[in-house]
Parts: sequence; C-alpha cells; structure tokens
Amino acid sequence: MASLHRQLTPQDIDSCKRRALLLLGISVFPLLPWNNDAFASAEDKERSGEENQAIELLAEMRNFYWQQTRQRNPSSNPFLSLLNAIGLLGSGVLAALYSLARKDKATSEAKIEYLNYQLKEKDADIVTLEKNFESKLSYKQEEQDKLLNKAKEEQLSLVDRLESANSTITGLGRELQGEKQKIEQLQLDIEDLGVKLEKAAKEKGSLEEKVKEKDGSVAVLQERVNLLSSEIKEKEEIIQGLNSSLAQKDSDLSDLNSSYKQTRDEVDDLKSQIINLNEELLKYQNELEQKNSMLDDLNVSVDSLTVDRDNLKLKLNTLEHEYDDLKSSSEKKTADDRRLLEEKESELNALKEKYELLVNEASAKQVLISDLTQDRDNYMEMLDKEAKFVQSLKQELQLIKEAFESSKMEASDLNKLLEESRKLSSGLEAELAKVQAEFSTTRESLQRSLNEATLHSETLAGELSSVKEALNRTKKELEIVSKDLTATSKNCDSLQQELVEVYKKAESATNDLKEEKKMVASLNNEVQTLENQILKDKEARKSLETSLNEATRSLDEVNQQALVLSKDLEMSNSQISSLEEEKEFLNNSLETEKKAAQDTVENLEDAQSVIMRLGIERENLQKKARKLEDDLASAKGEILKLRAEVNSSKTASNGKPKQRKSPANNSDSEEETESQTQTVVNNQPKQESEPAIDTTAAPVKKTTRRKRTSSQ
Repeated sequence: MASLHRQLTPQDIDSCKRRALLLLGISVFPLLPWNNDAFASAEDKERSGEENQAIELLAEMRNFYWQQTRQRNPSSNPFLSLLNAIGLLGSGVLAALYSLARKDKATSEAKIEYLNYQLKEKDADIVTLEKNFESKLSYKQEEQDKLLNKAKEEQLSLVDRLESANSTITGLGRELQGEKQKIEQLQLDIEDLGVKLEKAAKEKGSLEEKVKEKDGSVAVLQERVNLLSSEIKEKEEIIQGLNSSLAQKDSDLSDLNSSYKQTRDEVDDLKSQIINLNEELLKYQNELEQKNSMLDDLNVSVDSLTVDRDNLKLKLNTLEHEYDDLKSSSEKKTADDRRLLEEKESELNALKEKYELLVNEASAKQVLISDLTQDRDNYMEMLDKEAKFVQSLKQELQLIKEAFESSKMEASDLNKLLEESRKLSSGLEAELAKVQAEFSTTRESLQRSLNEATLHSETLAGELSSVKEALNRTKKELEIVSKDLTATSKNCDSLQQELVEVYKKAESATNDLKEEKKMVASLNNEVQTLENQILKDKEARKSLETSLNEATRSLDEVNQQALVLSKDLEMSNSQISSLEEEKEFLNNSLETEKKAAQDTVENLEDAQSVIMRLGIERENLQKKARKLEDDLASAKGEILKLRAEVNSSKTASNGKPKQRKSPANNSDSEEETESQTQTVVNNQPKQESEPAIDTTAAPVKKTTRRKRTSSQ
C-alpha cells in the first residue's frame, strides 16, 4: 500500500476521487423515489439500462484501473487480489448504497410531484392572470379607443384652433409689422427724447446754476429786505421824530404867526401914531408960521433955528424917506412875508400833504412790508417748495434718467423681444409647422403605438401562448429533466434554475405587462404633455400677445411719461420764468422801494432843510422885528425929542423978554439945542448904521431898552 501510495500522483488521486463520486452518484439513483405511474415502464427500462451502464462503468473502471496499474507496475503485484476483494466489497457497498439511492429517489419523486402540483397551481394562476390581463387589455383597448376618439376630437379642435391660431398669427404678423413701424417711430421718438433729455439735462444744469444764483440772490434780497426793514424802522423812528419836530415847528409857526400879527398890529399902531405925528407936525408948522412974525426978534435964534429947522427938515425928510422906505420895505416885507407865509403855508400844506402821503405811504409800505414779509415768507416757502420741487425734479430726473435708461434697456429689450418675437413668430410658425408635422407624426406615432400596443398585446398573447408552449415545453423538458435527473443531479439543479428562470420570465412577463401599462400611461402622459404643450403654446402665444400688448402699453406709458416729462419741463420752465419774473418784480419793487425810501429820505431832508430855512427865516424875521422895534423906539425917541424941542421953542417964545434979559441963558439954551441936535445927528447915523451892520438881537434890545429908559 505504501508503495502504491508512493507511486500514485496527485492527478491519479483526483481521478480516483472523481470516479468514487461517480460511483456514489450512480449508487444513489436507484434509491430516489420515482413513484409516477406514467414513468414506471420508462423507469424500469431506464433502471435496467442504468444498471447495465453502471456495471459496464464498473467494468471499465476496473479495466482502466488494471491497465493503469499494469502500466505503472508491469511486474506482478501481490496486492491485486486485495484490490479485487476491495472491489467486491465495494460492489456490496454499492448495492447498499443503491438501496439508499432508491429511497432518495422516492423522496425526490415526492418532491417532484409537489413541484408539479405547484406548477399546476402556477399554471392556473397564469391562466387567471391571462384572463385578467385579457380583460384589462380589453378595458384598456376600450379606454384607448375612447382616448383615440377624444384625441381625434381634440385633434379636430386643435386643427380648428391651429387654423384660428394661423389666422391670429397672420393677424399678429400684420400687427407685428405695424408694431415694427410703431417701434421704429418710437425709436425715433426715443432718440428725440434722448436729445431732448440731454438738452433738458443741460438746461437742468443751467437751471440748477440759475437756482443756485437765485438762492444767492434771494439770500442777498433777504439781507436787503432785512436792511430795508431796519432802514424803514429807522425811517419810521425818524418820521416820528420829524412828526414831533413838525408838531413843534407847527407850534412855533403858530407862535410866529401870533407874534407876526402882534408886530403887524404894532406896525399899524405905529403907522397911526406916525400919521398923528405928521398931523401934529403940520399943526406945529402952521403954528410956527404964525409965530414967525413973533419970532423976528429972534432972527439969530430963528436963523439958527431955521438952520436947525432945515436940518430938522432934512432929517425929517430923511426920516420921511426912511419912513417911506421903511414903510415900502415893511409893505414889501409884509407882502414878501405874506408871500413867504403863503408859500410857507403852501409848503406846509404840501409838507403836510407829503407828510400825510408819507404816512399813507409808510402805512402802505408797512402794509407792503407786511405783504412783502408775507410774500417773502411765501417766497421762502415757495423757494423751499421749489427747492423740494427741484430736489423732487432732480430725483424725478434721476428716476427719469433711470426710467429712460430702463426704457432704453426696455427698448433694447423690446427690440430684442421684437427680434425674439419675430424669431419666435418665425420659430412659432416653424414650430407650428413642426407641431403640425409632429402632431401628424404623433398622431401617426400614436396610431402606430396603438397598433404597436395591439401588436404588442398580440405579441404578449403570442408570448403568453409561447409561454404556455414554453410551459408545455417545460413540462416536456421536465419530463426530459426527470429523465435527465436520473442521469445527473446537476440537471436537476439546472431544471430548478430553469424553473427560477421561468419564474423570472413570468415575473418579467408581469413586469413587461406593468411596463406596458406604464408605457400606456406614459403614452397617455405624452398625449397629455402634448396637449399641455399645445396649451402652453397657446399660453405662450397669449403671453406673447400680452407681452406685445404690454410692450405697446409700456411704449405708450413711456410716451406718456415722456409727454408728462416734457409737460413737467415746460411747467418747470414756466415756473422758472415765473420765478424770474417774480424775481424781476421783487427787484423792481425793491428798487421802487429803494427809490421811495430815497424819495422819503430826500423829502425828509427837504423837509428838514425847509424847516431849517423856516427857522433861519424866523430868526431873520425876529431880527427884522427887533430892528423894527429898535427903529420904532428910535423914532419915538426922536419924536419925544422933537416934542421937547417944540416945548422948548414954546417956552422960548413965551419967555422972549427973559431971553433978552438973559442972553447968556439964550446962549446956554442954544448950546443945549445944538447939543440936542448933535445928539439927534449922532443918533441918526447910529440908526442908519444899525440896519447896515446886522448885529445880533441882544445889543439891539439893550439899545432899545436904553432908549426907552432915556425916553422915559
């Protein structure tokens, strides 16, 4: 044995193992339970054949083994007898194993019967499934027929709709051409609006500069208004002071008028006194002429007296001339004073009227100032509003620019949309043609798919029949397999695998049915998707129509916005022009107010100058009145002197004998008369010099007081 094991190779060991397995397999076959009556005769034949084959195989194996052993050991081997004994024992073992194989065969036959029973049940299930599938196929065919009828109706309606859509597309093409023309016009309008907007932007910049200048000018005007208001307040204060000064001057004028009346009354009294004095002088002259006869003795004295008289006459003539001159001058002065008073009264009336006018103008100007302040506030509010409006205009211009840019973008987008719409219209026309072609193709494909579905159902029925045939074949194959199972256990496994594959085929058939259902559902879905696509195409057309309408509306809105913007620009230009006019009006009103203020200042200055002139003239009149009083006082002194001389002459005429007795006394009296005449002569140049010198009133008053005291 050791030598044998040493001589055997691994290949020989593997072949021996394979042979042992084959022998065991062959010994197992009789033990399998094959209880089917149909296969009994075949089984007996097969058993005899199999036994013969097994014996032949054993003989062959023995021969092969003996050949191998002989080839390996050509010399005689003492162990061959042992091997033969082992072969005999193996055959006995194989017989036992064959009985066990018969038992296993019986169990396998029971299993095969169970499998056949399951196959019959599955055949019944397949038949029920076929019936259900046929009923479902008939129901689905009816539904598909209904769907086809509906699809045909919808196809007809779609054809009508397509015709209407074609008509609408032609109309839309015409509208698109019209809209193209409109868009070209709108593009031209947009270009014009762009040029106008550029001009408006430039005008806006210039207007902003003007607004800034106007803001500065308004600030300057506000400062001027404030200055004018302060000046007007100062002028009101000055006017109040002037009113008070005018009231004082009115009181002074009333005092002057009263003093002038008093002086005039005094002058009238002096005139009456002078007339009385002239009468008295005439009387005295008559008396002197009567007394000339009585004064022959007094020739020397009379000569002297005549000289004195001549001198006195001269003086009287001069006094008369002076009186006449004074009278004429006083009359002239009174006339001039009357004229001056009338002129002054007229000037005062004019000044009063001017003052009233100034007061009225001041009140009116106060009203104007209040109105101007209100207007200023209103203008400030207007300016604030206009500033806000300008800011809003800026914002609106920015928005307009943005809207214009967006409108440009929209216009470009609209152009693009129009081009796209043209392309879409052409594409839609092509797509409509394609859709029509696709619809026809889809209809044909649907018909084909329906035909294919029917064919597929027929094929499925054929496949079911083929499956049945396959099942029959499988039955036959099972018979063959049962025959093959006797041959090999692997064939049983293959049959089981084939059964699994059959199950898989059945499941695949059910899956195919499900997939066909899914295909039908997908076809229905495709039909629905086609309908939805058609609806979407309609909606796309509607959306295109709405987009075109919206584009036209947006273009109309852009045109309206452009018109509104142009109107706003015109309004802003008109407002700016109105503001400029109001500014010019304010400037003119300010200039007129300045002129009026200057006129009021000039009038006030004229009034002050007139008042100063009146004061100066009053002082001059006072001086003249004082001079007249001085002249009257001097005239009274001279008259008193003349009376004294007349009295002295009377006393002299009455006291001639006394004079003769006392010539010394006469000489003394002559000396006194000469001294008196000298004083008169000395007083006369003083009186003549006084009006020429124009001294102040104080020394004149002093002289008048002295003269009055001397006269008293």
